[in-house]
Amino acid sequence: MTSKVYLFIYSAFFAFALLMASPVFVSQAEAQTTRFYTAGYLGLNIPTEMEYDDTATFISGDYDLENGTVFAGALGFRFSKKFRIEGELSYRKTDNSSMTVSNTSTVADIGGDLAATMAMLNFYYDFDSYWKNVQPFIGAGLGYGTFDLSLSNAPVNGSNRSDANAIVFAAGGGLKYRPRSDFAFVGSYRYLDTLNTLDFNGFEVDYGAHELLFGIEYDLK
Repeated sequence: MTSKVYLFIYSAFFAFALLMASPVFVSQAEAQTTRFYTAGYLGLNIPTEMEYDDTATFISGDYDLENGTVFAGALGFRFSKKFRIEGELSYRKTDNSSMTVSNTSTVADIGGDLAATMAMLNFYYDFDSYWKNVQPFIGAGLGYGTFDLSLSNAPVNGSNRSDANAIVFAAGGGLKYRPRSDFAFVGSYRYLDTLNTLDFNGFEVDYGAHELLFGIEYDLK
């Protein structure tokens, strides 16, 4: 199995385990501690070095993107003090950097960008341990993404703009600092990937990215 498959299996298993901790499976006393919350995040999207294949010209190689900005908003629900779930909508955009051609010395600086909108369901486990109101957590997510590629000056099949869709998944963790009981500052890291290759009209890309997110979490009364 590839590392992508292993990560997807981990994410799916983790999500299932947290789902089993829903109010149906926890004690009534524990379930009464739940509440809704809202969250907003701003962060850095750091794409991995991605491989591509152009099915029209049979050219393949590496495709590099600059770092970009990611924005996200979420509505969450706590099953208990440890387990919670979030519905998240996010948007990120990164400029194209360069493209190499396999088995050659060709390195082309390319124009355009790659934008992605994702709707995800995230599952989190909040640890009991605190240090000066700081609480660690881990999480995994699964969802659907739409990708918009603008490509120019590339050594592949012309210059174009096209769309692709994919199942997306993520895994990561972070820290929350809670200055008061209903409000928290959040810092987190996650690795983001797609289950299938992105197909932009024959220009196929194996997408992956690291994301550093910073934001706030506010409990709804």
